Amino acid sequence: MARARAQGALRDGVTETDVAPIAAMIDAVMALPGERPSDLWRRHLAIILDGLRAQPRQTPLPSPGSVG
Repeated sequence: MARARAQGALRDGVTETDVAPIAAMIDAVMALPGERPSDLWRRHLAIILDGLRAQPRQTPLPSPGSVG
């Protein structure tokens, strides 16, 4: 985090205490039942990472795969 912050890549206000809840969110998504849950967690991780960036990327999100 210190390196990302020093490079200006991490948005202001993000702290080390934010990491554990974010990891728990991804873990919860990975545990969802479905045919292809890996696609779902990759999509949500991309959304989270974009939210942590100082300047979010405007790249297409991974496919949501089969949900529900």
